[in-house]
Amino acid sequence: MNETESPSGLVTTALRELKLIDFGDTGLTEDGWQFLTNKQEGYNLPWESLRNDFKIIKGELTLVSGYTGQGKSEMVTHIALDAISQGAKAMIASLEMTPGQLQARITHQATGIQLPSQEYHTHVSQFYRDKLRVFDTRGIADINEILEGCRLLNNIFGHDVFIFDNLMMLDSSTDDYNKQFHNAQRISEFTKKFKVCSLLVAHSKKPREKLDAGKFSADFNPPGIYDVMGASSVANLVDNHISITINQAKLKAASKLRRNIPLTDSELKAMEFGDAAIKRDKKREQGEYFTRPLYYDRKFHRLKDYETQKLSPYVEYSNLNKKVL
Repeated sequence: MNETESPSGLVTTALRELKLIDFGDTGLTEDGWQFLTNKQEGYNLPWESLRNDFKIIKGELTLVSGYTGQGKSEMVTHIALDAISQGAKAMIASLEMTPGQLQARITHQATGIQLPSQEYHTHVSQFYRDKLRVFDTRGIADINEILEGCRLLNNIFGHDVFIFDNLMMLDSSTDDYNKQFHNAQRISEFTKKFKVCSLLVAHSKKPREKLDAGKFSADFNPPGIYDVMGASSVANLVDNHISITINQAKLKAASKLRRNIPLTDSELKAMEFGDAAIKRDKKREQGEYFTRPLYYDRKFHRLKDYETQKLSPYVEYSNLNKKVL
């Protein structure tokens, strides 16, 4: 009788199959030490001002929300590109854009050029070969098919950042809350089992009050986790929640300035705030809660820490034959 066939060996095997871990297990001890010292594996966000407050952690599901048209999708692709620059491999399943549209957006964000030369565009595509994959979700987006692809990417190619954009379109209708929770639960299970970083995008409910001048800089409260549209139980399932909101009051004030129209006191106050607000109001372990201003770079289609910050391309290209519009 070998060791595994002994009574103690059979018990140990049975306990392992039941997923019962001894408290003194070496792997568990190492995992616990990472949590105690806040040294869990993961990737920083693109913004230096948030480095000490939050990073996406392997094994955690982060919900990213915001009102319609507030830049949620742009933000998560930016997070993916920055994670890749830190050594990650990413997958994006966009249920709102075709793969071609998504590639065009990523080229904008990676280069800072609205219309680069075809050679530069091809260079970007080749740069991200084997580092970034997009899921062709045209037609019905089947959660089983998407997650099977994710498992394959992780097992075979080592992908460890997965973006699902968005919850409402993952093979469910807007009012099918049970299906939305089930889909989010499946993504959470995948995230923890394979110890990857996952981001799930969702819409926020329409605000009760319009975001008029004066409401943003001093009184405005960006949407929280319980403002997420759809299944409220998803709020209890995810590990983290962040939201992104555009400073509409500042946009309106800037438009008036361009037309040489005097600003009110409340509009002047709105101009002092950032172009957007990023908020974190749920965390499982690492980091802190916050609401911080960010600034929009129209050249790169990215958010940045401060207004005068100069961003650099993620993908450089030595050929200077670049057509810029």
